[in-house]
Amino acid sequence: MSVSFQDISVGSKWSRKGLASLWGYRAYQALARGVVTPAKENKIILFVTEEKQASATNYRDVLQEDILKWEGPTDHFAEDRMINAEGRKDEIHLFHRPRHHMDFEYQGQLRVMQVEQHQSAPSRFVFEILDSERDRWTRQQVLAAFYLYLQVKPSEMLSVSPDVSSLADSIKKPARNVAAKLRAFAQLDPVIAQEQSRAIDNITPLDVAVWNEFQKNWTDTAIQAGEAFESVVLNYDSAASSGFASAGDATYLYQVGETREAIVQVRKNQHIFRKAILNSYGSACCITGLSNEKLLVASHIVPWAQDTQNRLNPENGLCLSALHDRAYDQGLITVLPDYSIRVGPDLHKEAGNSFLSDTLLRLHGQKITLPGRFLPAPEFLAWHARRFNYI
Repeated sequence: MSVSFQDISVGSKWSRKGLASLWGYRAYQALARGVVTPAKENKIILFVTEEKQASATNYRDVLQEDILKWEGPTDHFAEDRMINAEGRKDEIHLFHRPRHHMDFEYQGQLRVMQVEQHQSAPSRFVFEILDSERDRWTRQQVLAAFYLYLQVKPSEMLSVSPDVSSLADSIKKPARNVAAKLRAFAQLDPVIAQEQSRAIDNITPLDVAVWNEFQKNWTDTAIQAGEAFESVVLNYDSAASSGFASAGDATYLYQVGETREAIVQVRKNQHIFRKAILNSYGSACCITGLSNEKLLVASHIVPWAQDTQNRLNPENGLCLSALHDRAYDQGLITVLPDYSIRVGPDLHKEAGNSFLSDTLLRLHGQKITLPGRFLPAPEFLAWHARRFNYI
């Protein structure tokens, strides 16, 4: 008897009896439990039913796109083997059904992402369905996905959002594959990666190459990514944007004296930067927590006109309310490299003004709320603080 998946395609549906017959088991009861480990095989097979019979143990198992959140059996059968599957060269396969009495649908192989082990309660696993097509992405497709990575909130990478589905439809890939690509970029982002207990390990050499290009040349790579996204997603208007340009950038936009085409490109670039900043900060002012996007500004730390190399660098940005953006642009406040706020002497002279006291003066010494990715670079913060004589 050999348990082979050669004749089992992803999406095909099977009963336990059908699989038992295919694999040469005498009775389907050999496949009756939730975790099956065929003898002398490097395979672990999970049979997952979300809505179980009333008499069955009520494990909390949920499959969302390519992420399976699963509770292990109370006897912890094969638990250590699953945790160490990669090192042991074991394959973990998933058959899933929404409710009991339905056939199981084969989902493919799994990779363990996270584990919360318990002794007296079921351990909790998070699996990712392996993407057999993950190495078959063109550079244009990876750039388009990278652009989307810049434009969505970190929380949206764990599910399939409408934007993810739109890109997936455009490049003719499953939405879960696009979501997995965003999570691969997240693993290259040190701010996000350090918060996760286990690497997703779904990163390709092309992903690394695009990420490294972005680090070396933020502006050119972001523009290429935006153009790649526009080329594959129909009717996408990258110039559309609600809210304001930052105070310093708005002045630059009206003074550049360039052609209309150049101004359009500048505004497209502003849009890329704005979306990256707002989504990194969860669409909230990092000083006050204000969360109305129409009142938020993606503020450059080193102004647009001062540093052409870092115009689209998200590490050169802060998400501020329109008031605090103006105060920051004028040097009335600054943020030091330790992320603490300093209020300048010009404002301290007006300590009797109740409005200024409530909105600006009280901030002195407080720290900003840090983003979920792309931390503001200390060297840029120091540049601003030095420019206005805070350090």
